[in-house]
Amino acid sequence: MSKNFIKFINHASVVISNGKKSILTDPWYSGTSFDDGWMLLYENEKSEIINILNQTDYIWISHEHPDHFSIKFLNDYEDILREKKIKFIFQDTKDKRVVSFLKFKKFDFIELEDNQNFDLDEKFFIKVQKYDFYDSALIININGKKIFNLNDCPIKTENQVKEFKKKYGECDFLLTQFSYAAWKGGKENLEWRKSASKEKINTIKNQSNILNSKITIPFASFIKFCDKYNSYLNDSINTPNIVMEKCSEINAKIKFLKPYEVFDLDNPYKETDGIGFWTEIYKNRENFQIIENKKAYTYEDLNEMFYEFNDRIYKNNSKILIKIISKIKFLNYFQALIIKIKDLDVNIKVDLANNKFEQVNEKPDIEMFSRSLYLIFKQDFGFDTLTVNGCFEEKKKNGFLKMSKCFAIGNLNNLGIKLNYKIFFNLNIIFLFIKKIFIIKKKLV
Repeated sequence: MSKNFIKFINHASVVISNGKKSILTDPWYSGTSFDDGWMLLYENEKSEIINILNQTDYIWISHEHPDHFSIKFLNDYEDILREKKIKFIFQDTKDKRVVSFLKFKKFDFIELEDNQNFDLDEKFFIKVQKYDFYDSALIININGKKIFNLNDCPIKTENQVKEFKKKYGECDFLLTQFSYAAWKGGKENLEWRKSASKEKINTIKNQSNILNSKITIPFASFIKFCDKYNSYLNDSINTPNIVMEKCSEINAKIKFLKPYEVFDLDNPYKETDGIGFWTEIYKNRENFQIIENKKAYTYEDLNEMFYEFNDRIYKNNSKILIKIISKIKFLNYFQALIIKIKDLDVNIKVDLANNKFEQVNEKPDIEMFSRSLYLIFKQDFGFDTLTVNGCFEEKKKNGFLKMSKCFAIGNLNNLGIKLNYKIFFNLNIIFLFIKKIFIIKKKLV
């Protein structure tokens, strides 16, 4: 095996090594993710992962989305993770949710601040750069060779990539996502999905050309939307063959890797086998079969969980401020939301500002299953999960925006951001949130 190499494992997970020390990224190898909304197109054998872990010193987690911070992985391999004393590396965050869980599991971990240099070995060091609310980039220097892992980071446009380049320079090897990975406008909004796929291609081009990468390795998109409710989202995804065709004129050489394939950093132009492997995976329609999620909750379950949700929101945020904001109608924040619960065949009014949860006959803004609404109420990451797995449908124009302006407060709380008078001293957060809402609104028109 090469002294300096990248070994692809699955999805967003690779091993990067100098032959003496190795770092594994974002391990998710089996099972579903995002409340059973995603599945891997290929699953790894447990024996293979044990073999990988036996040669691993560090594990970097880019962010706490479950396709990167996989609880199943941590539970399945906790004994060997502790036995080998593998150290987890994560960005320093306010909420401490990830490191608290790692501490609970008695794993070793290291928190890195933005742009903090951390040596894995002699001439082998990394830096982590936080982006947006919770994503992060990994910058690696291994014996003078630079690797950028920009998966999920909002570094898309020419200006955004140029800003990154000012700070970190060019790279030899680039790891980046190649297809969309979230809800894109509902069944009828095919144009948004097509646009999202084109945007990913443009991102690969911008990152590769501006950062002057020699080799670009597309990854972190080898998944399917696997629920009966969201499987239509597979209709416009980018496949490896599409990427190869659309990116044929960029400066970098595009290389797809198959599971366990080793990419030699010292011999980077050697042919790889990934494109053939993944072509067969995408061609086989059995790999895109959907699963039936039978998890369901009663109206009484939802009612009880709403009031727990309401209490939690008001424990962390100003009730007065939420009430005031809800009165400013043109903002449309914290307005009563009408939700059709598909499996219960009832319409429910959720009114956070006035602490109301009731069955109504009004036309719904949005439709979802009871399991999705229950998760929103139960966990602060529940709404974030729903926006990624896409297991809902708009029933009125701008229904998704209205829902976001009601439930996204849980996401903010999950990041340690509370809606009280102190938030006015953190205008960057407010502007970032409004910017994201505005971008979505443009796509929905």
